[in-house]
Amino acid sequence: MYVGVFILADAWLCSSILHAKAYSNYSSMSLLDEVRKEYNYSVLKKHDPQLDELIFTSSICDVYEFDSSVDSWVQKHEKGTLFFYSTKGITPFSILVLNRLGPTDFKLGITPALQSAYNREIAMAAEMQDSTIMIQKANDVYGLWLFEESDRAKLLQLIKMCIASGKCY
Repeated sequence: MYVGVFILADAWLCSSILHAKAYSNYSSMSLLDEVRKEYNYSVLKKHDPQLDELIFTSSICDVYEFDSSVDSWVQKHEKGTLFFYSTKGITPFSILVLNRLGPTDFKLGITPALQSAYNREIAMAAEMQDSTIMIQKANDVYGLWLFEESDRAKLLQLIKMCIASGKCY
């Protein structure tokens, strides 16, 4: 069974490379990066049909949640590739961590401050604490630890821009 899956993935990858070579005029991104982004998009679309544009990925992310009853961080059983993307839904941006440890994925909608104010909700907030990105949404606080140090600042900047302006570029 697994052999068939790998053959199917390889066939898809080869056809994507040929498609990209035939129709590409990509100057800033390598062909492999573009194929990887296209593949990630198709996988992510199955998890969130509201997906509009894939903006950022990071290969390894651990998810934590702050437990106010014991005043400490609890590591959730969600670890995997992080995707930051725009959606066509009510919440314009989302973070999704495809879980390698179990069947449930971590998903968090990023709500711009104006939309929160309009809906009379507490505005979201994000900051870096030590090496972890802290995100507060209503009464919930999540911590995202990314393995790639350079990815941490990039993701934090994207989240803050989306909260502040409703745009991330």
